[in-house]
Amino acid sequence: MKNSKDGGFWINLERPDRRILIFYFCCIAILSTLIIVTSILSWKGDLFFSAILVLSGLMGTFIITGILAFGYYYKKAIISTGTILSWFAIFAFIFSAVANVVIYLLAQLRYFGSSTFFLFDLNTVSINNILWQFLVLFLLTLFVLIEVMFEAFGLIWMLSVVEKNTVPDALTDIMKITSNISNSMSRKNKLASRRYSLLQWLFKIPDVLDTRLLSITYDEQKKRFQWKAFKTAVLWGSFLGFILTILIVNYIKSLAQISIENLLAISGIIVIMTPVLVLSWFIFLRLDARIKGDAKDFKLYNGLKSRITSYTVTFGTFIILIRFALEKTDFQQLFWSFVSYYPIFLVSVTIFTFIYFNYFENDLAKNIANKYRKKE
Repeated sequence: MKNSKDGGFWINLERPDRRILIFYFCCIAILSTLIIVTSILSWKGDLFFSAILVLSGLMGTFIITGILAFGYYYKKAIISTGTILSWFAIFAFIFSAVANVVIYLLAQLRYFGSSTFFLFDLNTVSINNILWQFLVLFLLTLFVLIEVMFEAFGLIWMLSVVEKNTVPDALTDIMKITSNISNSMSRKNKLASRRYSLLQWLFKIPDVLDTRLLSITYDEQKKRFQWKAFKTAVLWGSFLGFILTILIVNYIKSLAQISIENLLAISGIIVIMTPVLVLSWFIFLRLDARIKGDAKDFKLYNGLKSRITSYTVTFGTFIILIRFALEKTDFQQLFWSFVSYYPIFLVSVTIFTFIYFNYFENDLAKNIANKYRKKE
């Protein structure tokens, strides 16, 4: 095989990705400076304020970068961007109509404790007032959906850049695992042996398999939207996001006296990265990366998915049980906080996952397949 380390990270990047990466680091530098200055001028020892400031700055960077990434990758869409925006408009219309009714019903029950909610006078029930409230809610919802879409473009673009430069080498190294085990001279290179052992552990590759029989299949004609994989990714993202949210809520509360609502705000920013963690498995499914076995082929996708999910669920459940045992928890408040927060998270997971499969996966799979075959 050819040397898998030919070139370098920067050289292997495509020209549009280089430009976007330069722009991203410029944004990081500017926002880091603003965050440091803001923290110094307004520091009050508030952990919540500091966490929100840093995480919001990070997300803001991805949103700005996502706008630039959209300018290049929108051409690679399977389902047109115009169709997606029309879906956003329909969703915003339905949500605004339902929310309008719910707000006035809750107002009649004195749920808000005042006669105003946001910008609206709830005592005045008129056609003009209802239409005005509907219009504001519609535009606000549409804005949020588009903002999440650009944030998704930024994060998924970063994931694709990382995978374009790591997956080909990982596949090449996986092929060498069996040779490393059987060759005593190879085992003397401890750094390489540890890398091979790490990959074997991460993908849960059985010792009995001959990794030299690894193969990938990329079909350039298979460019239709992968609805089955999309649904699976949304399901896993929703499940792991639920576990991670509870973990964050219970962990941070032990460090500072922060309300559950504020904790959910922090976790909402962090957990939005859950789809990126989940989507990192699916390139191996798209490439159909597998090692031939006597009875059944071993799919790398299944091994990596099993490893990540098992550790996340086991560790998360363990920590959650400890926190619930050691600290008094208002389960009713926790439940209603999740009821109000989780639907928003589900919408975000769906958008992130859709952006990956609609704009990035085909190009990503083609790029990785070409680089891997050059290394053979």
